Amino acid sequence: RSQPAMGCRGSKVQPKVDKRLSVGSFLDSSGNWVYLSDEELAEIDQILKEPRVAKAFSRMELMRLYGQYKNNGEKVSREDFDIIYQSMSQANTALAPRVFDLFDDGNKGVWSFQAFVMFMRLLLHGTPEEKLTYCFRLFDRGET
Repeated sequence: RSQPAMGCRGSKVQPKVDKRLSVGSFLDSSGNWVYLSDEELAEIDQILKEPRVAKAFSRMELMRLYGQYKNNGEKVSREDFDIIYQSMSQANTALAPRVFDLFDDGNKGVWSFQAFVMFMRLLLHGTPEEKLTYCFRLFDRGET
């Protein structure tokens, strides 16, 4: 009887596996590998505990979004948002700073990944009532 081929079932020799190719790794839209750490995956899982986020995005969608966020230095700055807003909006971009401020946790001048996800959820999957509330907050200068 011949010896089983390396890596075949029943073989005692295990193929080498790149440990980076795990649950937290995937190809981005450019064909580059993106690797997320256990901590980054835990952050994504924490965000998915929010029912509205879990309903709007799959874990893989958030992983891909985090990959883009990570490639941008793990932040969305006011300048980054201005570029995003201009590319998405055909309307007046004068509202971009106010939109940014609504999601800027703690007025740090950058968005956390969670703030970015909440903005994307509202924009793509928000109910009409949520969007109306957001519009009211956008124009409510007295913050009543």
